[in-house]
Amino acid sequence: MGTVIRLSWWSDLSVRARLFAIVGLFGASLAVVGILAISALGHQARAMEELANVNVQQQLTLDAGTRQEVLRSRVFAALYSYADAGDPADSIANLRGLGEDSRALLDEMESLVRLAGGADDVAAVQRSRAATAIYVATAGEIATLASRDRLAAVARLSEFESMSHALGTALDAQTDLIRARLATADQLARRANALARTRITSAVILLSIIVTLIVWALARSIRRSLGAMRDVAAAMADGDLSVRTEVTSQDEVGELAQAIDRMGGSLGEMIARLRADADRDAFSTQLGEALEMVDTEEAVYGTVTRAMQLVAADRPMELLLADSSRAQLERAAQHPLAGAPGCGVESPFDCVAVRRGSRVAFADSDALNACPQLRGRPGGPMGALCVPVNFMGRALGVLHTTGPVLEPPTREQIARLAALGVQAGNRIGTVRAFERTQIQAATDSLTGLANRRALEEIVRQLGARRQGYAFVMADLDQFKKLNDTYGHGVGDNSLRQFADVLRRVVRAGDHVSRWGGEEFAIVMPEANAAAALEVLERLRQELAAAVGAVGARPFTASFGIADSTMATRFDHLVRIADDALYRSKEGGRDRATVGDPAVAQAAKPRRDFEQTARLDVTALVRSA
Repeated sequence: MGTVIRLSWWSDLSVRARLFAIVGLFGASLAVVGILAISALGHQARAMEELANVNVQQQLTLDAGTRQEVLRSRVFAALYSYADAGDPADSIANLRGLGEDSRALLDEMESLVRLAGGADDVAAVQRSRAATAIYVATAGEIATLASRDRLAAVARLSEFESMSHALGTALDAQTDLIRARLATADQLARRANALARTRITSAVILLSIIVTLIVWALARSIRRSLGAMRDVAAAMADGDLSVRTEVTSQDEVGELAQAIDRMGGSLGEMIARLRADADRDAFSTQLGEALEMVDTEEAVYGTVTRAMQLVAADRPMELLLADSSRAQLERAAQHPLAGAPGCGVESPFDCVAVRRGSRVAFADSDALNACPQLRGRPGGPMGALCVPVNFMGRALGVLHTTGPVLEPPTREQIARLAALGVQAGNRIGTVRAFERTQIQAATDSLTGLANRRALEEIVRQLGARRQGYAFVMADLDQFKKLNDTYGHGVGDNSLRQFADVLRRVVRAGDHVSRWGGEEFAIVMPEANAAAALEVLERLRQELAAAVGAVGARPFTASFGIADSTMATRFDHLVRIADDALYRSKEGGRDRATVGDPAVAQAAKPRRDFEQTARLDVTALVRSA
């Protein structure tokens, strides 16, 4: 068997200390790797710098050689230009160019002096610079002399050629040194590059090994530290929450063991609470489903009444809701067996729970901070619980229950009462909002009468029941003139006044609506055209009396009558009544006319006729 080496000091360290040690070792390893990489990169950078320097020297030397040949060409150009008596301007330009090239050649030599490296390189550059200075000076002298004495200038050509040869020799020697130095710098750069790759690769491998060791050590330490907890955790996972650990150490492992023990206890308590919550959730679910199946407030109150018995079988309980003025609270439901506590609160905001927006419990009605509404009740001192009933942040009322002083409601009863308050408020608010929406959707905002859509739905229901009815179309006479003369305010008042007269005169089961604009429609179930005509005669008289009584602007109305015996389809019935209404207009207005299906079918629809007339008038105006 192999020998297992155990570092007891490492195992004795806490988990935190081991983590700090591992992090420190990792940091030190990373620093070493970084130093090696930086050193290798430094060598590589210096080698590359030297190689770049030598390349610059080589280029400057080549440029100097080129410049030397340019100067030599300019000297010969100066001699030939004076020999041929050419243009003086060309000679001057040549001399100026010779000066510029001379200065550039000297600058290149100075740059080579600054870049020179070793002793041999410095000596070669110094020799080149000296030869360059003599060459440049001689070139300038010969070019200048050529302008005065060409033969004397030609006599010095041999001297100039020897100096040019000397300078070329110096530059060649310097070029050879630079090539040798370039080869050396290239070798150094290659070595530095190889060294950098080797060091960085080695550093990466070393760092990988260190990281691997660190991860292995950390995993091994944590695994051994947590091994003692495995059996306990497995037992708890199997449902045995009574099992506890036996670890007594004071390090992180001991703290973890104590945490596992506390977790087992907490889980046991949580499961007990979850079971209680499940019971409450079952109540809330059943209550929600029951409330979803009712569509009226009275039905909601009935469901709340039944739910009160499930909240508490023997505690008086009541639901108080604000009336339409929101100024008073009225009892909407009470406990079916225990009855109502009889709270005397009158206004919603006189209730503490409503003002606070949260449930309020009072242990004793005789306490200093008890609700004043609890004092002086026939049953003597009592405890109470009040839960506000809200909908979308708006107070609707309160759920109120009472009981003996020493018998407060249980947590289960409080939770159920709170759920009843929330869900009852939501359902009551939703039902009220839906009822308001239905009323708004079916009502004309100006007159308060049903709108055309609502009346068409009533006709559909009558047709489904095969119930006969009369249909009347009414239209205020010369309403546009009334509007144009007295303004839209007077027109709106006339529409409202006509609607009020319609409500008063029609029969109890009749349905009146604003058809659109100044047009109104009446549906009279179980009536024919003759019965409708009688009602309309009374309506005309009542309208005349009403207009005269209030001193309003006088107006009249015309009517067209049809009944369900004249047509089976409602749109056909509307056309018959509409045609009869138009014939009332033609007959002098302020009258009712019974429709004739044959006449209505043969006649052009009133709206089409008016549109055609308008177009004809327009055509006449254009032709004029």
